Amino acid sequence: MASIDLIAVGKLKTFAAEFAGKPAGKWNAAEFLREALELRPGDPSLTVELAAAEAYSGRRVAAEEALRM
Repeated sequence: MASIDLIAVGKLKTFAAEFAGKPAGKWNAAEFLREALELRPGDPSLTVELAAAEAYSGRRVAAEEALRM
C-alpha cells in the first residue's frame, strides 16, 4: 500500500506543479498538495510546497496554517 501512496503523491505533486504556472492555478495546486498530504501526513517537502502555493495565492493565513500541520 505504501508504494501506491508514493506513486499517488508523486502524481499529485506533478499536477500541482503543472497548475501552479497557470492563471488561478495556485488554488488548484494547493488542493492537489492538500490531497497529497492526506496520503503522507507531515511530509516536510509537501508541507512547504503547500505553504508556498497558499502564499502565492495571497492566502497568508492558510499558508501559516499549512506550516503548523
